Amino acid sequence: MSIAPPKFEDFTSKLISWIGSKSSLFIHTLLFGVCIALGWLGVDMQKILLILTTAVSLEAIYLSILIQYSVNQQAHTIKSVAKDIEEVTEDVDELSEDVEEISKDVDEISEDVEEISEDVEEISDNLTNQAGNQTPLANPVTYDTLEHQLKQLLIEVQQLKQQPTVISADPSAAKNKT
Repeated sequence: MSIAPPKFEDFTSKLISWIGSKSSLFIHTLLFGVCIALGWLGVDMQKILLILTTAVSLEAIYLSILIQYSVNQQAHTIKSVAKDIEEVTEDVDELSEDVEEISKDVDEISEDVEEISEDVEEISDNLTNQAGNQTPLANPVTYDTLEHQLKQLLIEVQQLKQQPTVISADPSAAKNKT
């Protein structure tokens, strides 16, 4: 977490990027060349070296500060990425568990399908065997025939209801009547 304002962070990021560029290398080389050329033009060399040494020392201090700032930004980014990697790893582990569960479910479903297929084959075989074992009826049963037989049965049931029933205390007597 950075406490620097966003504008400062933007400025330092741009400065760090510029210092590492070809244009920065060109400008620094040009400035050092100008300082050496001033000495050839008659400016006191001790004053030029004093100013150049002071400028280079200050620049070295600022460069080390900017390098440390850049390292801190990278460390923060790495921590953030590490946290994201942990979350992704957890998600992958959860997905792996889900895949294992789904795989088990698929295996169970496959077993169920095999059992159902076997049951269907067995039922099919039984139906085929039953159809092969049935003999054709000599007199085919029609709706009219069934209706006539049912009417006859109803008449017989009515007649049985009208007959008096004898209640006996001896259960073996009821068996002997039948």
